[in-house]
Amino acid sequence: MSRMGSSRLWWKITVLIAVCGWGLSAQAKYAGGSGTEGEPFRISGVSDWQELMATPADWASHFVLTADLDLDGVLLAPVGNRTSRFTGVFDGNDHVIRNADVNMPGSDFVGLFGYLDGDVGAIGQVTNLGLEDVSVVGGNNVGGLVGYMIYRCSVSRCYSSGNVSGLASVGGLVGFDNQGGVSNCSSLGSVDGSGSVGGLVGSTYAGVLSNCYSASDVRGDRSIGGLLGYTYEGTVSECYSVGHVAGNKRVGGLVGSIRGSGRVLSSFSTSDVSGLEQVGGLVGKNDDGFTFESHSSGDVTGETQIGGLVGYGYYASVSRCYSISRVNGVSWVGGLVGYSERSSVSDSHSSGPVDATGSYVGGLVGEGGSAYDSYSRSDVNGVDDVGGLVGKSVGNVSRCYSVGDVRGRDRVGGLAGENYDTVSNCYSTGNISGHSGVGGLVGWNWYYQYGRVSRCYSAGDVNGTDDVGGLVGRNNDDAIVSSCLWDLDMQRHGVIRSTGYNKGSVTNVLGLQTIQMQAKSVFTSVSWDFTGEINNGTEDIWRMCVDGVDYPRLTWEHVQGGDFACPDGVNGGDLKVLCEDWLSSYSRGLYGADATGDGVVTFEDFAVLGENWLTGVE
Repeated sequence: MSRMGSSRLWWKITVLIAVCGWGLSAQAKYAGGSGTEGEPFRISGVSDWQELMATPADWASHFVLTADLDLDGVLLAPVGNRTSRFTGVFDGNDHVIRNADVNMPGSDFVGLFGYLDGDVGAIGQVTNLGLEDVSVVGGNNVGGLVGYMIYRCSVSRCYSSGNVSGLASVGGLVGFDNQGGVSNCSSLGSVDGSGSVGGLVGSTYAGVLSNCYSASDVRGDRSIGGLLGYTYEGTVSECYSVGHVAGNKRVGGLVGSIRGSGRVLSSFSTSDVSGLEQVGGLVGKNDDGFTFESHSSGDVTGETQIGGLVGYGYYASVSRCYSISRVNGVSWVGGLVGYSERSSVSDSHSSGPVDATGSYVGGLVGEGGSAYDSYSRSDVNGVDDVGGLVGKSVGNVSRCYSVGDVRGRDRVGGLAGENYDTVSNCYSTGNISGHSGVGGLVGWNWYYQYGRVSRCYSAGDVNGTDDVGGLVGRNNDDAIVSSCLWDLDMQRHGVIRSTGYNKGSVTNVLGLQTIQMQAKSVFTSVSWDFTGEINNGTEDIWRMCVDGVDYPRLTWEHVQGGDFACPDGVNGGDLKVLCEDWLSSYSRGLYGADATGDGVVTFEDFAVLGENWLTGVE
């Protein structure tokens, strides 16, 4: 081959290599991958993240983070926005992104990811990612990781630490979850906004939060929660919060506000909570929601509608919950619920001190609807309408008790300060002191047959000036008290009357000595339903195994400790009952070996028996 022919050949090879190399470099994206589920785009450096931010055409793809990233000093914009949504999958692969600073105070949908969409044909998922020292500032729908997510999107196994601030729907991790899910996630830092502000998530609409926690300090105006600010028809399950929470209205240690059949299940808060109105250790406002098997223990401080667990409940249900919070407020203050309007409390209790400078103050509920199978050990201080269990009762209170001391001025009772409905099969043993309308069980019993008290007893010292009774301070027009007893021997201040003032009906109401109050036959003679007898009913509401040891106790008190049958104490006889009742179903009032109160005898009840084996039960 001639020299000229050889030169032409090398020129052609050089051009071919250049063209092929240019084609390959044009196709190469990120640090590799093709964006499919099997071959996700690989993000390994800052330049890859910058390419991701600048390429909306790829936001329906799959990505994987292959190294930790430090975004300090990098100008950031959200991945995903309202017009170009992120519909793909980002797998953090257990790596961490540090020092992300997204500063967009005049914009909505702000976060490292701005907008996730999981509608038909889309996924919208972020998983296995940590954010450390994040700083995010935006308007509405602002989160440390995700600003807004909609339709079956999910954020899982992620965490964030740092500072997040905005206006409405602001969360340490997610701003607004619309029908998606957040699971196994956490947040730490500070979160600030005006409305719907949460340590982890700002707002949800039918979203689900599960196995999450927040240690963030949260501040705002309305609907402020240690974990979640506001939810409509959402669910919070097996979550907790431990940060400080402060706001004005609808402020909760875990959730600020619940509406539309929202649920809190098996969750708790140790957060200290402060606000003005509708403030709760767990939930600030519970509107038509359900709180189940949850508890709170942080200090709760506010002015009106303040509760150790729930500040305000409307058509709401609280079941199998408790609070040991210290509660301080002005009016409508309760150890568990501050104001329970057309709502119910069941199988629940409170034990922290309750102090108020105004009216409607109760160890369990400040003012409330129905309460069943519940108790309070809280000491209670207030001014008017002060009760060991309920400050003002406007619903049915049944199979409940209170044992704390109660102090107030007017309408003060060991169980209820005022009763506008029915109190039955209840007792109180705390010491009661006040000025007017002071009773061992009920301060004022209202009126025209609405106020009914039956089959109850009191066994505490009663001290007052006007309208003072061992059982009822003032029984108003046509109100009814029947088949009740109270202990004369406990009256260190010389009370000798069952009712201090009576214009209603009082029948079979007796003041007796302690020895008589500890005899089963005295109570069955006035139609009390005990275990071991059927003449007064078959619900077995009360139990007294032997005379001369104690006052009657509610059967469920024994059963919840694994003591299913006489004699008192947990032993082989109770194991026999559990075996006989195995997998049996029970309704309220029929207990058998249903220690947990869930309606069926299972291994959970066996566990309760085992924990208390060969011990006495108070």
